[in-house]
Amino acid sequence: MKLIQKRAAEKPAMAAVERRLACEGMLGPKSHHTAGIYDDAMRRAVRAFQQKQMIYEANYLKRLTVDALARPLLDNDYASFMRAVRERVVAAASVLEDGSAKVGNLVDEYTKIALDELGLTDAATTLAFFKRHAAVDFQRLRVGVKLPPRPAYYADHMDLSIVVDRGDVWYDLPFDDKGNFHIFPRKKYPSLTIYAKVDGKLTALARWRTTVGGWRADQASDGYEYFRYKMSDVGPRVIRQVVSGPVWIAPASTPIRELVKPKTVNGKWMKVVNYDTLGPGYLSAYGLIAGYFVVPGQGGRPDWDNGVRAHGSADYLSINSSDGFSHGCHRLPNHIAIRLYSFILQHRKKRVVGDSPMGFQRQFLWQDTAYEMRIPSRGYVYQLDPPVPVNVLEGNIMGDQKTPILGYVPKPGVHYPGPPPPAPDSPEAKAGGAAGPAGGDE
Repeated sequence: MKLIQKRAAEKPAMAAVERRLACEGMLGPKSHHTAGIYDDAMRRAVRAFQQKQMIYEANYLKRLTVDALARPLLDNDYASFMRAVRERVVAAASVLEDGSAKVGNLVDEYTKIALDELGLTDAATTLAFFKRHAAVDFQRLRVGVKLPPRPAYYADHMDLSIVVDRGDVWYDLPFDDKGNFHIFPRKKYPSLTIYAKVDGKLTALARWRTTVGGWRADQASDGYEYFRYKMSDVGPRVIRQVVSGPVWIAPASTPIRELVKPKTVNGKWMKVVNYDTLGPGYLSAYGLIAGYFVVPGQGGRPDWDNGVRAHGSADYLSINSSDGFSHGCHRLPNHIAIRLYSFILQHRKKRVVGDSPMGFQRQFLWQDTAYEMRIPSRGYVYQLDPPVPVNVLEGNIMGDQKTPILGYVPKPGVHYPGPPPPAPDSPEAKAGGAAGPAGGDE
């Protein structure tokens, strides 16, 4: 009876959501939605609404999404306007402190001052402002806003450093002996903090949620997929290169199914190379910008690069959900990654290298079709001199397994022709003379 009453109470709410999404043009006759059912069409419409409102939740009617759906359209539009102004202010003033650390919140303070001086402090006034101006006006309009001086520790070259805390880390297998999968609890999630040295002491400017590696699908040399623990390296590193518009060169261990995607071309549905993930672009595995973590080379030797980056990402659920992981890299929402690296590039000595030609090509076979991947450039490169120091903390090792399992682990329910081949960097592979990067999204 309680279940029946609950379902009856949900019907008016679902109808209200359907009307709102239809009003905003996200749910229509061509959506093939069945009224009253949370089907794929409804899920896509909710996702579009969440992306428009910059809501980092799963594609369901959760609290933040429902709150936004309940607000008037004009209020949501004003919130979008404020977000745009905020990023303009952050870029123009070159500030980073957003209240995520104890040092203060220059981001909100400066944004409020800008909106006050513009006189755009509420939705109705802002709407009237846009109604007074034609769209062409905004191609030439410029605004001068007087902001308070930045803190005394600001300089053209600041003593900056980054610390990544891996939080609670589980190396245990993600399933039991019966093949039942489970999610490990984490009370402390990974974080990335940028510090400035002020009067000889480290001061945290900003701290954000990020990702570390975990158990992911990996394609072995025998062509089969296994589980493999994708490690986030621990210890001191540096960021010597920052790459804008980076591309991701998928390693041989990437499942081939991830390298293709469906797309309509000239009215015909087909599968093509998944350049969305490869990049460049906001959907790229490296997002819009990336910093490369490396161990500095000694005695004339090159840097050691294990493929771990701190980079932007559109996969916000992997960053914000309780069971989200990367392949070893430290992901940030794209706009936060842009803030971080813009700040570093504006407050550190650097050399502009420019476009880095690559000419990468690869052919692969998927479901009896041959595909050719071409990547002409790895991105626009900046060289930091000196590099920014990075330290990745081990975190809290939970569970019974205290060290990462290096080899391939068969997936439950999958029939394999034999034992898994040696994984790169496993003891078996090293004994045979084969080795390669074990971690990282690249």
